[in-house]
Amino acid sequence: MILAAVDIETTGLECGINEIVQLGIVLYNNDYTITNRLNIFIRPMHVEYIDEEALKINKLDINFLLKQSTPIQAKNVLFNWCDSVAKDKIFPLGQNFEFDKRFLLLFLGQDKYHEIFHYKYRDVCIIAQFLIDKGKLKIEDTKLPTLSEYFKIPHEEHDAISDCITVIRIYEKLIKL
Repeated sequence: MILAAVDIETTGLECGINEIVQLGIVLYNNDYTITNRLNIFIRPMHVEYIDEEALKINKLDINFLLKQSTPIQAKNVLFNWCDSVAKDKIFPLGQNFEFDKRFLLLFLGQDKYHEIFHYKYRDVCIIAQFLIDKGKLKIEDTKLPTLSEYFKIPHEEHDAISDCITVIRIYEKLIKL
């Protein structure tokens, strides 16, 4: 099993209407050392559905995005990368991964998603909430900025690769509590 943090950035919050515009995957080993990464920017095919606020939050420019890989090209990059580095299914680690998973299932299709990713995943939001409920973590919420601030982990929010690296660092801290 391949350990990897997975994150996406999208053109909005509605799966099926909005699209993935950045996919980040950061592989790491059992001691949390990063071993490889994939960062793909993806051209949105339905600019009419772009939520301008989402682009602002993600610090992305539509002109930049329109020059990026088409979804088909991006999928091929992902498939080739997986063939070269992932000899087993990727066991995803994420932050609110259900959101990402819904978009990835639609983007890749169910068969391809399950070919690449393990059906189980780890989520720092779920782990942090469990620790809050147990009284072992004293924070207001389980958002990435809150967790990174609590653990004093530098973080550039709303960039898939930066979010992946931050999630790995937070996960490492959470499981030691």
